[in-house]
Amino acid sequence: MFASGGHSSADGVNQPLPTQLGGFEDSSAGAAFQAEQSQHALPALDLYLPQGWEHGEQWASEDFKEGMRLHGVLPDGSHPETSFTIRGLNYTASIGPPGLTHEVFLRRA
Repeated sequence: MFASGGHSSADGVNQPLPTQLGGFEDSSAGAAFQAEQSQHALPALDLYLPQGWEHGEQWASEDFKEGMRLHGVLPDGSHPETSFTIRGLNYTASIGPPGLTHEVFLRRA
């Protein structure tokens, strides 16, 4: 219950954590592991769909783009395409063409 003189319970607070995977994330096996993890942690994007939304190719609504941003799947200049599921179907989101790069197009993958 009491901390010893040379070690307090606060020693572990705000300390940088050692790499959990010990460099594993830099290997191709690490990338496969991360991809597998991201497939299991699908964002709840359905919450951001407009009422009456139907599957198909279409431009993303502002609310849906905000949901994608909040869940880290909004495409941008460094990642022009992202993939996720919407109501059980696979989709790819792509940034719009030059002049419309603030827009996002959704298509079935």
